[in-house]
Amino acid sequence: MTDENKFLKSSKETVDKQQKTEETTEENKHHDKYPGEYVPGDRKNKIRWIQIVYGMQKCCLGFIIGLCECLLQVDKEWAGGFQGTLFCLVEHDTYEWELELRFNKSANIQASQGVLKNKTNEIFTYHCLNWNCSIGAFKAFSFEFTADGDVKPNNLIGAIFNGKTVDLIRVSDPPLVTFPSKSVNISKSNGSYDYGMVLYASLLFYESQRSGRLPANKRISWRGDSMLTDSGSNGEDLTGGYFTQGGLAKESHYMAGFTTLLAWGVIDYHDAYLKAGQLDYIRDAIRWSTDYLMKAHVSERVFYTSVGDPQTDTWFWSRPESVLSSRISRTTTPENAQSEILGEAAACLAAASIVFRSSDPIYETKLLTHAKQLYSFANETRDQDFPFSPMPLPPMYGDELGWAAIWLYIATNETHYLLDAKRHCDQFELDGYSSFFETDDRELGFVVLMAKSTGEEKYRTSVERKCNRYVREGRKTPKGLCYIHDYKTLPRLGNLAFACLQAADIGINSVEYFNFTKQQIGYILGDSGRSYVVGIGQNYPQRPRDRGSSCAARPPICTREILRNPDPNPYLLVGALVDGPDEKDVFEDDRTNANVPIQLVLRTMLVFNQLLLVYFIMKLN
Repeated sequence: MTDENKFLKSSKETVDKQQKTEETTEENKHHDKYPGEYVPGDRKNKIRWIQIVYGMQKCCLGFIIGLCECLLQVDKEWAGGFQGTLFCLVEHDTYEWELELRFNKSANIQASQGVLKNKTNEIFTYHCLNWNCSIGAFKAFSFEFTADGDVKPNNLIGAIFNGKTVDLIRVSDPPLVTFPSKSVNISKSNGSYDYGMVLYASLLFYESQRSGRLPANKRISWRGDSMLTDSGSNGEDLTGGYFTQGGLAKESHYMAGFTTLLAWGVIDYHDAYLKAGQLDYIRDAIRWSTDYLMKAHVSERVFYTSVGDPQTDTWFWSRPESVLSSRISRTTTPENAQSEILGEAAACLAAASIVFRSSDPIYETKLLTHAKQLYSFANETRDQDFPFSPMPLPPMYGDELGWAAIWLYIATNETHYLLDAKRHCDQFELDGYSSFFETDDRELGFVVLMAKSTGEEKYRTSVERKCNRYVREGRKTPKGLCYIHDYKTLPRLGNLAFACLQAADIGINSVEYFNFTKQQIGYILGDSGRSYVVGIGQNYPQRPRDRGSSCAARPPICTREILRNPDPNPYLLVGALVDGPDEKDVFEDDRTNANVPIQLVLRTMLVFNQLLLVYFIMKLN
């Protein structure tokens, strides 16, 4: 099945599920439970729904001249032209669309969300692309365009969608405040690095990847509210959270993965965050994620695993703020349990509960309740990872079950969670030889926590064996980088180094592991001749593969053409760690090459590993 067909199939399944739910619900209950959701035949509710979608407390005036309505949002206007987005409520399942825009005078149009099939001086006809042809009933359709040639918004006099004339309701959206972030100097007079400033920068990066309605005190001026229509198949609010793969999708697995490690840093190095003046900011970063994950856990045995299609997302390039249409959401239930995702989410919320124990005990209790339920869900409904494999394969969720159990033990001090962790270790051989430490592989982090929690020699031996595989035996580049893998080289190195520092803290090869980590941090921050963290130090990357920072301020339309633009990103994505160089220390600052630095590792989102930074703030700064 092609990616396009997979997308169409998943879209149809989501729409069918939503329609089935709507058919079994009385219309008047719709108003009470989902006041912002569109109800067929109710014009007043439709207008209110459009207002809620746009976050606008204003009156939309218009009149019906066709079978559906479209809202024309004027994003920006200047002498001779304007930037606009057409937003429509589609009242029936649509698997192919055609849009005609009609002006009352000659105009020029630029648009990237459709193929221009026909045009005159005043009429422009666009056909859908492969990735955006499918639109579910009562879902949103959006079309962004720029018009110039001495025209104003009121010169757009009509639109025809799939042969039906639509009414245009015009609203204006306040422009985004846009100006680039500043680079950060991390050099100290004694020749060392200011790890506190690097920590500050890495937290700015997290803020640049936020989805939803942003707070009034946001520090990234070029980001605005986005994805305000994100919802579940039954209308559940799924706004908020973080973008997780360098695109615009939100995946609960990876969001929980990086948040668990952020919480670990606060738990072990609280005073370092306090010393750096970043304690409130790191708590906000964690809470932005955990608030979303708890919203995604809509009932004891239903958890939303993603919003947005990661496959489709790789094709689509736009500002987050420009995406106004509804997006696909997916769940895990007892019928399609995904224990790997559930276990990671449970671990995240358990670790986060410790962070908020003293500052917000009510929130701590809420986090623990969700964590316990998610762990039980994962452990009791273990999925079959490879149901169609001709031979038995080991499950992929074992490390996440152990990871969740040990974090719940640390958070609650309830012995049965420790016993579960030990059973998972034995059953899934988590004290084996895997030395990666990332969201998809938690073995090293698990045995570190087991060694710290129990002091048992089997776990200490496992930690040492895993660390030595790279500290002593790993291949090195000519300039001294421990080259772990061709993909996500630096983030994987950061995670490994932190785990080994944890081992050093409990007396395992303490001097050796400390010196190894300090040398690798130096390589990343500039000892190699360049910095690999955007906006940090000297000769840092300037072309990261990131939607928000690569799109210039409006009115220009932002499309995949930006990938081939050789210029630096218009905005500085301060704090983002790139994948890193190759095995010969060669680095290409080129956003078109997805195998070198540019992926930003938004999938693991560890940026420049904060756990390392806070460790060295305590030890060296």
